[in-house]
Amino acid sequence: MSKDKWLKQQLALKGIYGYTQQEFDRLKALVIDNITHFNMDRYTAFDRAFEIVFRRKVK
Repeated sequence: MSKDKWLKQQLALKGIYGYTQQEFDRLKALVIDNITHFNMDRYTAFDRAFEIVFRRKVK
């Protein structure tokens, strides 16, 4: 599964459908940074990036 498809699937699971391309690109960049620089697994990396981009706490 491609990174974009996986990210879109994760956003859909959180009920986020109305996002801009800019928000998506920022989310993708932060997830990649979290994985490569901080050695996070992809789910933790996504949750941290999601909190930054969408300013919502992950439950």
